[in-house]
Amino acid sequence: MCKLSVIIPVYNTCVALPRCIESVLGQDFSDFELLLIDDGSTDDSGEMCDAYADKDSRVRVFHKIRGGPSSARNIGLDNATGVWVTFIDSDDYVDAGYLSLPYSDDVDLYVRNWNFAKSNALEHFDSTFVDNEHYWGFLQERMYGFAFRTACCSFFKRTLIEQGRIRFDERFHLGEDTLFVLDYYPFGSTLQIVDGASYRYDRSQRWEDKHRLSWDEAESYLSVFMDKYGKLPIEVPTLNAQMLGLFRAQIDKREGNVYCKWLCSEPVHRMIRSQTVHKKPLEVAKCWIKAMLPIRIWKTLRWVLSSH
Repeated sequence: MCKLSVIIPVYNTCVALPRCIESVLGQDFSDFELLLIDDGSTDDSGEMCDAYADKDSRVRVFHKIRGGPSSARNIGLDNATGVWVTFIDSDDYVDAGYLSLPYSDDVDLYVRNWNFAKSNALEHFDSTFVDNEHYWGFLQERMYGFAFRTACCSFFKRTLIEQGRIRFDERFHLGEDTLFVLDYYPFGSTLQIVDGASYRYDRSQRWEDKHRLSWDEAESYLSVFMDKYGKLPIEVPTLNAQMLGLFRAQIDKREGNVYCKWLCSEPVHRMIRSQTVHKKPLEVAKCWIKAMLPIRIWKTLRWVLSSH
């Protein structure tokens, strides 16, 4: 058994893949296994994975039929042997020293800071230990941030993953990370933010080109999200607003009656109501108007209101 399992789903990223893998293999910390899950790549990515496995005994490669990043990560979890588990996307990479952590039994979750690969971070957290007493209060203030709603940047205890039978939902290829951490948080009670080395997120491919959703996919996800969110002992309205806006923007507008479906969607209404808890009537009305109006109309209305 090793200390850490690093899981990387791989699909047609042969250009960026060497940078990603070498950023892991070049770490000072060495007590890890690297699980490369080739998710049915049609370029040279699968062969690249095999070549790295031939050169380094810490690398294990799994080839599978194309099923998406969730299914690839689940293969990794099913085969991981590490005490801890972390995830890296194959078009991203990590700084030197990223894997060097205390790996204390008293910590249930480690979180690293992140940066865009070609610019500065949008958010940054100093090294902080959060104990059991402050665990949920801290998450209530931070969960809307990228580092706390993604599986990347974080190091999870594998015993807690198995205890909760936590896996990625293979129906979804957008927001699946958030569903995973929503399942994991209730099984933890302490977390440690470790400043220094960062996760490097590459946004060279436009988000809207990478993720385009049908209406059924979006509505199904929002329903599952709200079910999991509703089981948490905290309220994070900002997180709901972010997820609602993200999925609204990614729905394929070529589908017919998308706006009408959005207006009538039960999970959409649930998410808006969850954002307006304890708010004043004017703020409640603003949330509903912002969420229900077409995006262009809302932006125009906001501009008109702000100019008067």
